[in-house]
Amino acid sequence: MNSSEYKLNPANVNPKYYEGLGFIEQTATTTTRAVEIGLPLSKISVNSQGKLVVKASAGNNTDNPNVFKMYKASEETEENVYDNPDGKPMEESSKYGEAGKVNMLAYRVKNTNENEKFINDGIVVSDFVATKRMVVEQDDAMIGITIKDGNLNDQVTTFTDLTHMYAEELNAAQRNSYIASNINVPVIANVLYTDQPVLLDYIRDYAVKFYTNTDFSSKDGQYRLEDLGFENITFEFEDVHYTEAEVGQTERYVTFDSKTGKMTPILVDGKVQTASIGREPVVKVKMFVDGKWVMSKLLKIKLVETEQLTDTWTNEDLTDQVLGCTALVGGEDMKQWGNGAFANANVVDGLKIDFDQYFNKLGVSKEKFVELYGDGITGGTNSVKVFFTDAQTGVRTEYTKWAAYINSGYIYKDPSKNWNLMIDWANIFGGPTTENNYLYFGLTPEAHAGKYEVELSFSTESTLATYKAFKIKAEFNVTDPAAEWTYNPSMWAAGNNHIAGTEYMLGYGYPTEESNTGEKPFSGTFKMSCNIEDGMLTNNLAKVLPCGTICFELVNPTQYGGDVTLAYNEETNKHVLTINQFDCKWLEQPLEIRAYVYVGSYGVDRKIPIAIPGVTTKKEPTGFYTFNVRFVDPVSYEVVNNGSWYLVDGAADNVNEGHYLPIYRLFKLWDTHKTTTNGLMWDPAIQNGWFVRNGLKIGESLYEVHNVNIKYAINAADQVENKEFVVTHASISDKGVLSWSNLSQEGGSAVTNDQPVVVTVTITHDWNKNCTSKVLKITVPVKRADTEYKMPSVGFLKNNEGKNDKTLGLN
Repeated sequence: MNSSEYKLNPANVNPKYYEGLGFIEQTATTTTRAVEIGLPLSKISVNSQGKLVVKASAGNNTDNPNVFKMYKASEETEENVYDNPDGKPMEESSKYGEAGKVNMLAYRVKNTNENEKFINDGIVVSDFVATKRMVVEQDDAMIGITIKDGNLNDQVTTFTDLTHMYAEELNAAQRNSYIASNINVPVIANVLYTDQPVLLDYIRDYAVKFYTNTDFSSKDGQYRLEDLGFENITFEFEDVHYTEAEVGQTERYVTFDSKTGKMTPILVDGKVQTASIGREPVVKVKMFVDGKWVMSKLLKIKLVETEQLTDTWTNEDLTDQVLGCTALVGGEDMKQWGNGAFANANVVDGLKIDFDQYFNKLGVSKEKFVELYGDGITGGTNSVKVFFTDAQTGVRTEYTKWAAYINSGYIYKDPSKNWNLMIDWANIFGGPTTENNYLYFGLTPEAHAGKYEVELSFSTESTLATYKAFKIKAEFNVTDPAAEWTYNPSMWAAGNNHIAGTEYMLGYGYPTEESNTGEKPFSGTFKMSCNIEDGMLTNNLAKVLPCGTICFELVNPTQYGGDVTLAYNEETNKHVLTINQFDCKWLEQPLEIRAYVYVGSYGVDRKIPIAIPGVTTKKEPTGFYTFNVRFVDPVSYEVVNNGSWYLVDGAADNVNEGHYLPIYRLFKLWDTHKTTTNGLMWDPAIQNGWFVRNGLKIGESLYEVHNVNIKYAINAADQVENKEFVVTHASISDKGVLSWSNLSQEGGSAVTNDQPVVVTVTITHDWNKNCTSKVLKITVPVKRADTEYKMPSVGFLKNNEGKNDKTLGLN
């Protein structure tokens, strides 16, 4: 059967004027195919939304060659007919059948209203649409009942198939024997002998397999026939006679309504017969599809005196918990359990279930509960499940009991470790005045953060209990404590003046021991590494879990190709970030670090994120925090040209007339990692240049540590910066002393205005000697010959030759 809907156009046309002419069929594939025309049987109607509803039946392929071909014939080698049971365009669906091949249908309809003028004789053809067709073989069609464990009060969505009818050739005695045997026709439903259930409420149609004409076979499962396109599924019910214990089990005790299946007890003297208790009446269930009888099956029912209930209850006693360094338990008794893991536990609220509420629900005393449902060791059949959804990964896992402790009912993570989660499953036992009334839970510090879903199942074999089985479901969330570490401002790029989220920790280099063996101090190899812990305030460890192992790791170590590593140094108890093979590309590049703390066995148990407020650059979806470390160029430079220094054209060849100018007095130099004061190397504003504090020659020491080298040049090739005659008459020594050849005394063009001279200063050190050098452009003026010269107070650093002493150009 195929059903399609089409919008009416115009919508107000009376449907009585529509004459359905049938379908046009086009077999479309991913390649060009021929067009086939067919006129299947059809009927049309208009639904409540004003849409034209067209229904078509496949009909009989043998008698009517114009209807749909439901199967590929063996002789069809060129023009196979295909369909798309999903009913979607082929590019959108390949769930069923063979991708790229589909039957397309368009419907032809004629307007027969003689009072209207028509185009094309009033015939309209719809768009082509993909067909949806299913084939269910009769053996695969089923009649099911939607109850669980025979209880009509417990409805389910899956179907239990009714029993096949006996073969028609069996005689009456054989049929009776077939029905009597529970092997052939078992009891499926239990009904109180006084009740009058309507069986139609529980009976459903379904198929375990279906097919298309592409030979597609569905996966084993249950599919409603109506979902597969079949319509008007109906049922009829009929009493079935069979004799057991010398009486007819059906007709003596109950009757069934043929349309609804309502079962009615047969009364004796106006009362329901207690003699019917335990009898097993049988009803035949007949299924029809669109009025056509498809099959019959048998349903055997047992009449019972008491109908045992099953139920599931949601518990609200358990509450969310925050883990820490100490185990958590719901009661004092828990401290003796778990291999000592709970000996020093804190007793907290929200980790116990009060069972009084369930004694009341079940209608029993505590003592009767233990008798019926046991204590986990004796009595009933009980089980416990815990489903855990990890807060960091989102993965949901089922925890089950370890066999060695199955009677105690612990839930565990690893049998070789202490328990992460414990349930004192055997704690509800004894009488109302002798033993415990609560079921307790315990959490170790190693338990992982996430959602815990607990399912406690109880059942009994006693037929006297009101509830044959019941479940208790509860859930609670476990969160990690908020671990934080305060950063050390002196180790971060902007110190206390940071902008939250953009800050980064400074990584810098230092000389190795081998560096002290050269001709000059620290002339050997420098090491590019830093301790991550140095970027934190150690006096703030109280905010980080003291019971955990603090860890840092590279977020994506493979991207560095082994050049950058982060490893724990057991001697210093710090994590060392190192550039192993120094490459300029890692200088100033953000190296992303993840911070966390392990609780329990390192690398095995709970992993808690550490936040570093103010400098954390990113919070990952898993909850972890990251920050950046940058290995910076450790030597900083700054041009300090305050206009005090200048040259004078025509000045005498000495330092007091303006013939010479010390370029090294026009820039500042300091160690980046230090503060500006403590890390200062060279300051042109200081008389002797080198920074000294408390008698320590800090400036000269830092200069030697970094092995700074400075070169000076007047770039002759750059005619934009310096004019040609400037390049000819200006010169600079390798010590950074600029001189002027005095144009006015040499017959050249005298300087009439301030003539700029641009000096290029190139600074290298052991960190950047293989990288791009630091280049400064310093501009000084040459004034006209009659300018009065005044030297700044700091002056030259003189030596015995009267030119300069130890300057920044000293090699």
